Amino acid sequence: MKKNMKKKIAGLVLAAVLSGTWSFASLAVGPAASLLENGEENARLMDHTVEWDEVETLVKYWNPTYRQYADTAEGFVNDLDSGRREDAENLEKSIDTIDQNLEEIRLQREKLSGLPGSMVIDARGTTVDQTLAMLSQTENYLKESRQQAKKGIQQLDNQVHMITKTYDDSLKPVRDQITRVVEGLMVSYHQLLVNRQLVEKQIALYEAMAQTQADLQGKDLATQAAVASADAQLQEARATLLTVDNGLTELKRAIGMQTGYAAEDPPEIGPVPVPDPAKYDGIDVEAARKQAFDNNKELESISDLKNYKGSGALVERDGAVNQKKAELSGKFDKIYASLMEQKLLYASAQTSLRRAQLTRDQAKRQYALGLLGRAEYLGRELECLSCEAAVSNASLSFAQAANTYEWALKGAFD
Repeated sequence: MKKNMKKKIAGLVLAAVLSGTWSFASLAVGPAASLLENGEENARLMDHTVEWDEVETLVKYWNPTYRQYADTAEGFVNDLDSGRREDAENLEKSIDTIDQNLEEIRLQREKLSGLPGSMVIDARGTTVDQTLAMLSQTENYLKESRQQAKKGIQQLDNQVHMITKTYDDSLKPVRDQITRVVEGLMVSYHQLLVNRQLVEKQIALYEAMAQTQADLQGKDLATQAAVASADAQLQEARATLLTVDNGLTELKRAIGMQTGYAAEDPPEIGPVPVPDPAKYDGIDVEAARKQAFDNNKELESISDLKNYKGSGALVERDGAVNQKKAELSGKFDKIYASLMEQKLLYASAQTSLRRAQLTRDQAKRQYALGLLGRAEYLGRELECLSCEAAVSNASLSFAQAANTYEWALKGAFD
């Protein structure tokens, strides 16, 4: 085991944790402290395991940083909605009063309908026809007032809906970015978990190799230096395992705190889904680029002509749009190239593993026939284990590249 492997593992942990620059609230109490409406979904969300497809929901409801923004927005919307309800109730009362007056008019019209139109019905000399005309005028006014009150209620509802949507549109990029941070931490966690599994197997092999050297020394077939070297490899592997375990603990804690769990009660981390590489065969790059552009909110805002004034507004808008498209196009090309590269590396790692397995199987037969020494055979086993770990890591790197590409299609490039 080379010393730089420990540095690589430590760097992996540090980079993953530092990539989540969001503040960790020590008072986070975990999803189990709150309930959503869907009981079946609640049970899954609160099973003390962060699953890949749960991350966005967990971030939305329990990420301490996101909740600071969302709670402020929701507080304002709730205050606005409270005022809306009060105004709407007053309008509803007005409508009830109008309906009562309309009913009175209907009853009065029924009473007058059987009387002669020229008949005088009060001391001022008002006739039936005149009274009916006044009732109709009043009725039309009340109906118009009722319509305006209904429209007012709808306008109040629309205002709250519009402001709620505005806040949600403003908060979504924050939510998406935190979601992507957590997804990145999950990938790093599983990459480190692969390393742990490899180190565990290496320890078992190094123990066997150290015992082999000790047995050979007992027969004067190995030097003290060879025994010491084998023992040093074993001790370094054990130290590396401790480093890996510490890194896994730190990553689990970071993921937990980003999804609402307390630092002292981190959740289990679910697997990272690896897509079928065939999904990305034959991509229409230009169509994908257009989809990514169409979903990019920043480009949408730049394209809005109302953001420009004066006679040169169109020229200014078009220049800003072209500049932004050029910037996004460069980012998209890098994301796409990374996806294709990781797809190729994943396939290459699988090919290398198959070759290592064939070599290992051949060595196993030779060892059984006494044609190969135990140390040489264990070396082939170690090579095969390394290739297995390489495949697992390549699959995770491919999954991460595919995830970045899918986010780009949704308009999220950064």
